[in-house]
Amino acid sequence: MTIGELLERRALDPEFSERPFLLFEDEVYTWQETWDRSVLYANAIRRWCARPDMPPHVGVLTDNRPEFVFALLGCALAGAVLVALNTVYRGQTLARAITHCDCQVLLIEEGLADEIESVRDDLGMLGDRIFTFSALRDEGAVAQLPPGMGRLDRHLEELREHGGEAVTRKPEIEVSPDDPWAIIFTSGSTGAPKAIVNSHRKVMSASSEPVGPVALSDQDVFYAAMPLFHSNSLGLGLMPALVLGGKLAIARRFSARGFLPDLRRYGATCFNYVGKPFAYILATEEGPNDAENPLRVAVGAGASARQQDEFKRRFGVDEVVETFGSTESGASTVRLQDDPRGSVGAMPPHVRILNPSDEECAPAEVDASGALLNYEEAVGEIVNIDGPGLFESYYKNLEASAAKTRGGKFRSGDLGYCRVHDRDGEPTRFLYYVGRTDDWIRKDGENFVAEPIEEILMRHPDIEVCSVYGVPCAQGDDHVMAALVLRGGAHLDPAAFYRFLESQPDFSPKWMPDYLRLATSLPQTQTLKIVRGALQREGFDLARVEDSLYWRERGEVAWKPFTATDFNRVRDDFGRAGRAEVLSRS
Repeated sequence: MTIGELLERRALDPEFSERPFLLFEDEVYTWQETWDRSVLYANAIRRWCARPDMPPHVGVLTDNRPEFVFALLGCALAGAVLVALNTVYRGQTLARAITHCDCQVLLIEEGLADEIESVRDDLGMLGDRIFTFSALRDEGAVAQLPPGMGRLDRHLEELREHGGEAVTRKPEIEVSPDDPWAIIFTSGSTGAPKAIVNSHRKVMSASSEPVGPVALSDQDVFYAAMPLFHSNSLGLGLMPALVLGGKLAIARRFSARGFLPDLRRYGATCFNYVGKPFAYILATEEGPNDAENPLRVAVGAGASARQQDEFKRRFGVDEVVETFGSTESGASTVRLQDDPRGSVGAMPPHVRILNPSDEECAPAEVDASGALLNYEEAVGEIVNIDGPGLFESYYKNLEASAAKTRGGKFRSGDLGYCRVHDRDGEPTRFLYYVGRTDDWIRKDGENFVAEPIEEILMRHPDIEVCSVYGVPCAQGDDHVMAALVLRGGAHLDPAAFYRFLESQPDFSPKWMPDYLRLATSLPQTQTLKIVRGALQREGFDLARVEDSLYWRERGEVAWKPFTATDFNRVRDDFGRAGRAEVLSRS
C-alpha cells in the first residue's frame, strides 16, 4: 500500500471520514477535510512540477504547520517527492540542499522568505514557483514579499475556482510502493548534509509497529512537537496516526513550557521525543498536578534511564519506550519495559558491534556501579551485518551510499557496546548506545558534522587552525567544543568572537560552541589530519587538559574561563542526571 492509498482508505471510510485527524492550535481537520486539501495540493503539485527533464520534487521550508502535512500527503497522491528542508539551514547550505535535490517548486513559511531571497541567484531555475504562506493564522497585515514569490493560499484558491472538477479528484497517476515519497536530510561523515531517500514501502514498513511493545489504537492522539522535517515526528507521529487511524496534534515548535498545556489541550496520549527536549521538559518547575494529563506513552531516543523514570513518575506515564535507529533505517532496536536500565533493547542477530577492522567487539565488562571497564575492546560501530535493512540510498550520492553499505553491511556511524544479560533464562545481548563517530555532533536533537563549522571558524583572521567536536552534555546529546590555535601574537576577545560567528550568514545558531580550548598545537597524523578523537576524549576535563578552557552557559553571548569549581559543578550535574558514566568515559 502507498501513503496515498492509506489516506484514501481512511478518508472514504464512513467510520473515519468525519472524525478529527489533524489538530493545530485552534484548527481541526477531519479525515475528509485532510483528504480534500491533500487532493488540491496534489493537483497543484502536478502543475508546478511540469518540467519533464527534472523529477517532481517539492521543497518545503517551514516549522510544523498543517500546510506541511497537506504537502506531504499531496506528494503521496501526486507521485511526487517532498524535500524536507531544515529551517536552521542558511546561505549556501540552504541553496545546496534545494539545488542538489532538484526542487521544481518551493513552499515556504512567510517569515523565511528573506532566507530564500538571500540565495535567489542560485535558484534561478525555480522561476516563479516559490509560494509562501503566513506564519500567523490571523493574517492581519500582509507582509511585503520579494518579487516573484506568490502566496500559496491565493494560488490554491485560483486553482480551485478555475481548475474545474478535476482539481477535486486525485490525479490519475499510478504510484508504486517502491516510488520515493520524501527526502529527509541528515548529517554524515562528509561536510555537507546527505539527502536520504524514503519510499512509500520503506516508511510503511518502518511504521508497521510504530511504538514497539505499546498497544495503541485509533483512539490515540499522537503529539508531534519535534519538527516534521525530521524522521522522529514523521515516523513516530504522523505515520502511526495514519496507520492506526488516530489523531495527529502538531506543535509549531517544541516548547518545554508549552508541553503540558498542549497535552491537555489536545488530549494527547503518545509523545515522540529526542533526548535534549526531553531533558528541557524535566527541567521546568514541577507542579502538584503534572500527572493530571492524558499521556500514556512517550517514544523516542536519547533519554537516560533516570530521566525515563522521572518522566514516568512526574507525568503519570505508563511507559517510556527508548529506541535506537536513524533516518536511514538500516539498524534499529526497541527497549521493552523489563529490559536492563540504560540499554536500548535486545540486539537482533544481524546487529553487531564491530571495530575498525570489521571484527566483532568483546562484550562489555562493568564494575559494581555499571562503569565500563574495557572501553577500547567493547565499544565499536553499530552495524547490520546482513545488509542495508530499510536503507535505500542517499539522493545523487552514490559514493556515500556505497560507503554506508560497504562490504554488504549497513554502517550506522553510531557507537555502542553489547552487554549480555539473562532474559527468561536465556543469555541475551543488549545494546548500549554511546554516541557518534568522532566527526558527528548531535545537539538539541540535531545531527551535524564538524567540517562546515570549522570552515566558518577559519574565516576569523586570528585563527590559524581549529577542530570542532562533540563533548558530553548532562542533559543528553552533545555540547559543541572548538579547539583553536591562534596566529602568533593574537588575542581572542570572547564577546567579539561570539558576535563574529553570529554575523556569518550560513552559521546555524546550534553550531555556536559551548566550550573553547585555546591550544598552542593540536594532535595531528602524518598527513596533517587533526586527531579529533584525542581532543574529544580529553573534553573539558581540567585534569587532562593543560590549555586554557572557556565555556558559555545557555543563553550567554560570550565565553568565560572554565575553572575547577565549574568542572565540579558540571560533574555534579551529570551525577544528578544519572549520566556520570558518560562523563567518565569521554
